[in-house]
Amino acid sequence: MNKSLSYKKTHILQNAFFKNLSREALYIMKNRIFSRCFAVMLALLLCCLSGLTVGAEVYTEQSGKYKLIFDDAGVTDAAVTERILTIFREQYEKMAEKYNPNAPRTVMCTVDPGYDGVAYASGNKITVSAAWLQNNPNDADCVTHELFHVVQGYPTYDPVWLVEGLADYARGEFGLYNDLSHWGFPSFDAGQHYTNSYTVTARFLAWCVKYVNPDLVVRLDSLFRQNRYTPSVWEEMTGATIDNLWAEYAADPGLDRMVGDAVSYTHLRAHETREDL
Repeated sequence: MNKSLSYKKTHILQNAFFKNLSREALYIMKNRIFSRCFAVMLALLLCCLSGLTVGAEVYTEQSGKYKLIFDDAGVTDAAVTERILTIFREQYEKMAEKYNPNAPRTVMCTVDPGYDGVAYASGNKITVSAAWLQNNPNDADCVTHELFHVVQGYPTYDPVWLVEGLADYARGEFGLYNDLSHWGFPSFDAGQHYTNSYTVTARFLAWCVKYVNPDLVVRLDSLFRQNRYTPSVWEEMTGATIDNLWAEYAADPGLDRMVGDAVSYTHLRAHETREDL
């Protein structure tokens, strides 16, 4: 046989072998790349889906020009959901009209199974602990407190004790189910101070509104929104420093007396006509 011809045949066979081998290797490589890409994409998809709760219901509640978007996370009792929707429907517009007509028109409220507090508000968004609602199904008015934070919309929240006191005062004013949850202002105790915040401060504010200046809370809220709150506004609005007011409150903290038996600051009601307070 011609050596040259034999060499050519051998070369052709080798090329064909390696060509087929390359195709097989390329096929295997493509499959491996595809499998790895698919695994990565699946992992990313699962990560994205992990933030969603299977079975979650999203409700939309309209109240005049205001709207609530409520996500129950699929773990909220139907009765609790209905109470929260009712609170928004019946009370949010009243809050806004009295305290801040420019309050957000749309509020988003989400029940969070991963949140271990009670509830909090940020801008027009409210987050409520799923565990809290499950363990305290009668405490739907914790959302009333947070709705008032949405209405507040202050540029700063200092001092925070007063901001939270105002929100609990609003819960006392607008709450629909406080009796159901046995929520209320605590009895006065000599160890309390107006800076204790929440219900302690709210009770003090209620006393001031009833016996000193009925517009005090509305004006404090307005001053916060204008970033004009200072401790001196207490004396401007009541004729007494907050410490003096607290001393008189501590001496007779009852909320059931007649106004005529109350604090002797009624001569200062002329302040109520001042537009800047």
